[in-house]
Amino acid sequence: MKKWRVVLGALGIVLVAWGLGYAVYKKGFESGRDFSAQRDSESPKKWVSEKWDYEITFPRLWESIKRDDPSIRSMGADVFCSGGRGASTAVFVYPRVSRDTLDGATDEILNLYRNQVGEVTLVEKNDFTKDGFPARTLVFKQGEFTHHYTFVLTDKVNLSVSSNCPTSEYESSIADFQSILDSLKFL
Repeated sequence: MKKWRVVLGALGIVLVAWGLGYAVYKKGFESGRDFSAQRDSESPKKWVSEKWDYEITFPRLWESIKRDDPSIRSMGADVFCSGGRGASTAVFVYPRVSRDTLDGATDEILNLYRNQVGEVTLVEKNDFTKDGFPARTLVFKQGEFTHHYTFVLTDKVNLSVSSNCPTSEYESSIADFQSILDSLKFL
């Protein structure tokens, strides 16, 4: 009889633990969190684009990668991921045209921001190479946000890694932005 009490007690504890776990899962699901995309949340979040021949990895603590969300597609992004503190990164990719230049890409994006939401203040401009291709990072402020925008011109595509966050969070977000950029590889 005592043996059955121990077994039933252990079963009761397992059922309570399962019930609590399910309640947490259900609460997260009801709030819109997609747990299926976070099963391997300890692993880096890597996106490999077979269409555009590149891969990029987002920090493991950032939210789920979004690829097919209509709002992401409507802004023209290939992939989007958000981090804590209001930080986010979107990757935009377009076929390369022979007349494309870093100066043209820089002017185009700054003018686009000016025309759509107002004046920008350029903080930093850094030219470098990424996997042998010319690249440029612009850091600019607009309103309450700081943008960390990198252009890479490959022989096939123009790729932009657009990261931003509230200016008050920029110093704590820059390491994440740089790790995302460092992870970018062309296949």
